[in-house]
Amino acid sequence: ASKVQAYRKETLKHADARLLLIGSMLQGIRLIKLSAWEADVATKVSELRGKELATIRKSALLFAFNHTLMAAGPILVAAVTFGIRTWSGAPMYADEAFTALALFNLLGHPFSVLPKTISLLAEMKTTLSRLETLFSLPDRPPMLLLSPLPGQGASVSTKALAVGYPVEASVTLPTTGGKGDKKGDTKEKKGEMRKVTPVFKSVLDGVEISAKQGELVLIVGTVGAGKSSLLAALVVEAPVTGGAVELRGTRVAYLPQVPWVKNGTVLENILLHAPLDQEKLDQVIHDTGLDQDLAIWNKGVDTVVGERGITLSGGQRQRVALARTLYAQCDVLLLDCPLAALDALTARHVFEEAILRRVRAKEVVVIMATNAGWMLGEADRLVLLENGRCTVGTVEEMSARGVDLRSVAPPTASEDALDRPEQKESKPAGADKKGPKPKPGAITAGKNVGKGGGASLKAEKRDVGKVSWKVYRDYVAATGALMAATLGFSALAAQGLSVGKDFVLASWSRASEADDSSAMVEFFGFYVLACVGTIILQGVRSGSMAVACLTAARRLHDSMLHSVLAAPLSFFEQTPAGHITSRFSSDVDALDFALPSAISMMLDMVVVLFGCVFVLVSQAPALLAAFFILAVVYSRVQRMFNRTATELKRMDSITKSPVFSLFAQAVDGVQTLRSMQQEEQVIEAMTSAIDANTGTYLSWAHSNRWLGVRLDLMGAILIFLAALLAVLSPTVGAGGAGLLLTYAITITRTLAGSVRTSTAMEVQFNAVERVKHFSDLDSEPELEPGCKEQEVPQEWPSVGEIEWTNVVCRYSRDDPTVINGVSLKVPAGTAVGLCGRTGAGKSSMLMALLRVLSCSSGKVTIDGVDV
Repeated sequence: ASKVQAYRKETLKHADARLLLIGSMLQGIRLIKLSAWEADVATKVSELRGKELATIRKSALLFAFNHTLMAAGPILVAAVTFGIRTWSGAPMYADEAFTALALFNLLGHPFSVLPKTISLLAEMKTTLSRLETLFSLPDRPPMLLLSPLPGQGASVSTKALAVGYPVEASVTLPTTGGKGDKKGDTKEKKGEMRKVTPVFKSVLDGVEISAKQGELVLIVGTVGAGKSSLLAALVVEAPVTGGAVELRGTRVAYLPQVPWVKNGTVLENILLHAPLDQEKLDQVIHDTGLDQDLAIWNKGVDTVVGERGITLSGGQRQRVALARTLYAQCDVLLLDCPLAALDALTARHVFEEAILRRVRAKEVVVIMATNAGWMLGEADRLVLLENGRCTVGTVEEMSARGVDLRSVAPPTASEDALDRPEQKESKPAGADKKGPKPKPGAITAGKNVGKGGGASLKAEKRDVGKVSWKVYRDYVAATGALMAATLGFSALAAQGLSVGKDFVLASWSRASEADDSSAMVEFFGFYVLACVGTIILQGVRSGSMAVACLTAARRLHDSMLHSVLAAPLSFFEQTPAGHITSRFSSDVDALDFALPSAISMMLDMVVVLFGCVFVLVSQAPALLAAFFILAVVYSRVQRMFNRTATELKRMDSITKSPVFSLFAQAVDGVQTLRSMQQEEQVIEAMTSAIDANTGTYLSWAHSNRWLGVRLDLMGAILIFLAALLAVLSPTVGAGGAGLLLTYAITITRTLAGSVRTSTAMEVQFNAVERVKHFSDLDSEPELEPGCKEQEVPQEWPSVGEIEWTNVVCRYSRDDPTVINGVSLKVPAGTAVGLCGRTGAGKSSMLMALLRVLSCSSGKVTIDGVDV
C-alpha cells in the first residue's frame, strides 16, 4: 500500500506539471502558432508525459504482480489442502473436495479486488493529503468597503501605504516527520502545521493619496515604478506590508492591465450576472466605442468572443472589460492603463465619454494608471511614482517643483495629431462630449460582415448509442498486435489449465472412492502442475495487460496532443479551454487507470464464462437449453442497461467540462471578480455545474442497483436448475455433481459480473471515444500528416521583399472575410506601418503573413516564394 501511495503521489506530481504546461499552451496558443513552436511544445509535453508514464508503469507492474499473487492465493490454498489430505492417507471424496473447492473459489473474488481496493485507498489518502495542503493555505485579507460619509460620496485614501512581494513563498504545510533540522530547530510532531515565514521585497513605501467622488487621479511613472501594484493594493490584490487603505462607496470596480474576458458572448461579458437594462447597455457600449465594432459583427452583442477573448483585438478586449465596469455602476473605479491598447482616436473618445464625463458629473471617483501625456491636463491630481516613493500634486504643482512629466508620460505623434483639423473630422461617431444619445436596442443588431462576426461557441461533441466498434479496433491497434496476441493467448491458456485442474480433481475423487492410491498420487502431481501453469500464465496475462494498456495510453495521448497543436487557430477560438483540458486530464487519467482495470476484469469474466459453460454443458447437456433462454434474457437486460449507463457516462464527461471551464475562468478573472464582489455568483455557478455532474453519477449508481437485483434473481434460477439436474440425472456421479454445482455457483457470479464489467468497460471506452475525437481534428495545411515541406533556395530569404496579392482571409469557413482582396507590396529594406482603427484588420494581415490565418484566395510571397 505504501508503494502504491508513493507511486500515485509521484504520478500526480508529473501529471500536474503536464497539465500546467498544457494550460499555459492554451493560454499562449496564438504566440505558439505565430512562432511555429508546435514541435517544441509537443516535445516538452511528451517529456513530462514520459516521466508520468514511467511512474505509472511501475505502479501497473506492481498491480499486475499483486493481481497474480491474489489469483494464486485460492489455487495454492486448494493445492496445499488437498495435498496434505492425500499424504495423510485420508480419502478424497467428491462431496468434501468440491465443497472445499467452492469455498476456495469464493475467496477468489475478494482476492481479485484486493489490489484495486489497496490502490483506491492509497489514491484516496494521496488526494486528501493534497486537499489538506490546499485548504491550509492562508486566506487573502478581505477588502473592506465602508459606507460613504454623509454628504461626501465615494472616496479613496491611503496612509503610509507600503507594498511588497514575497521572495519566499508563504505557505502552510502539514509536516511529515518529527526529526527537526540539523541546526537544532524545535522538533515537530507528525501532523502538526508548519508555517514558512515569507521575506518581502519592498515595491512601494509611504504612499499617501486621496480622492473623492467627482475627481480624477492619474498615476504616472516609468515601467516598473509600481503603478499596477498600487492599484492592486487598494483592493488587496497585492501584499500590503504596512499602512492602511480606506475605500468608501457602494461598489468598487478594478480593471487590471490585462483585461479579463470570459468565454461567452459580448453581452454575457458586459452584464456579468446582472439583469439586462437595454438603455444602460446601449449607453455604455456607445461610451466605450464598441458600437462601431458591434455594427460590423453579424451577431451584435451575441457575438462569441472565444476563450479569454481570443477572437478580439487587444483594444476590443480592453473596451469590453471597461464596458462591464461601467455597466455595474460602481462609484469607485480603479483602472490600470485601460486605453493603452487603443488607437489615438478611439482612446480620446473612450476617455472623454466613458471616464471624464462621469467624473465631471460627479458620478464616480477614478484612480487610473497611465503613461499618456495628452490626458494629464484633465486630472485633478497626479501621483508620480519613483523609486518606491510617491509625489502628489497637480500638473502646475509638478512643473513648479521641476518635475519633467514628459519623461514619464510623453505625448506621442499620433496623440499630437488629434489636434489637427483633418483628423478631428474623422473622429468616431459620438466622440464629442455631448454626442447624441443612442436609441435603445439600436446597437445590438450587427451586419453580416466583420472580424469575428461568425464566431460561435461550439457545443461539446457527444456520440449517441453504443460505442462504435471502430473505437475498440483503434484501441486494440494502439496496444500493438504482439501485446494483444500475447494477452489473449495467456488469458485463454490460463483459464484452460484452471478448468483442466478441476477435471483432474473430479478424476482424483473417483480414484479415491475406488481406493486406488497410485492413481491418487498421480492425479495430485497433475493437479499441482496445472496449478503452477495457471499461476505462471496468470502472471504473463497480468504483465502483458499492463504493458499493452500503457502503450495504448501513450499513443492515444500523443496522437491527441499533435492533433490539437496542429489544429487551426479557429478551433481554439470556438472551443472552451475546459473541453480541451478535460481530455488531457480526466480522460487521459481514465486511459491510464480506470480503463485497464475495466478491461482486465472484463477479460477475466469472459474467459471464466467460457470455461464454466464448457464444464456445465459437458456434465449436463440439458443445461444448454437453459443457457440459451438465460442468454436471451441476460442480453436483453444488458442492452437496456448498456444504453442507459453509456449515455450517463457520456453525460458525466460532458457535464464535467463546464466545471473545468468555470474554474479556469474564475482563476483567470479572480482579481476582477473579487473586487466587484462576484464571489457568491461564481460559487453558485460552480455549484450548479458540479450538481449537474454529480446528478449523472448518482443516476448511474441507481441504474447499477436496478441491474443488480435482476442479475441476482436470474443467478438464483440458474443454480436451482443445475441442482435439479444433478439430483434427477442418473448419469451424473458424485464428482460430476460436485463439479456441476461448483461451476453453477461460479457462472452465476460470472454472468452478473460480465454484464457489469462489459458495461463498465464500454463506459470507460467513452474516454477513448472522446480522445479520438480530438485526435482527428482538421489540421493546418502545412501541419497535416504527410505534408511535404516546400523546397526553397538555400539563400532564401535573401532580400526580404514581402507582397500580398489579392488576399482574402476568414477565420473559419463559415465566417465573413476579415481581409477582402488586399494587395500590398513592401520593398526590401523599407519599413511600413499598418494603420487603422481598432479591429480594422491590422493583426489579421500579419497573421496571414505568418500563416496562422489561411488565405481563401490570393497569395502572400516573401522574395517570390508563396508562403
